[in-house]
Amino acid sequence: MAAKQLFAASEIGLFEALTDGPASLEELAGKTAVPARTVGIVVAAMVSLGLIGQEGSRYRNGEAAATFLAGKPGHDLRPVLLFRKLNRSIR
Repeated sequence: MAAKQLFAASEIGLFEALTDGPASLEELAGKTAVPARTVGIVVAAMVSLGLIGQEGSRYRNGEAAATFLAGKPGHDLRPVLLFRKLNRSIR
């Protein structure tokens, strides 16, 4: 289930939405064009995995997410996630 939540977070652009710094659920909903309730479910899953940190009602990328999942130049693992997601759906 964690993998599916990670795929969802990547697909909606959650990590990219946090590149400018901490944001609330409402701000993330606006940045991702996804309902706040849905964003809340995905964010909670990423907090439980340690990929996103929570400071009160605001969320920020954890170190691993900022380095590998937020779309920065260098070690961008988002294409690998997309490949794995597509590979799983073919089976």
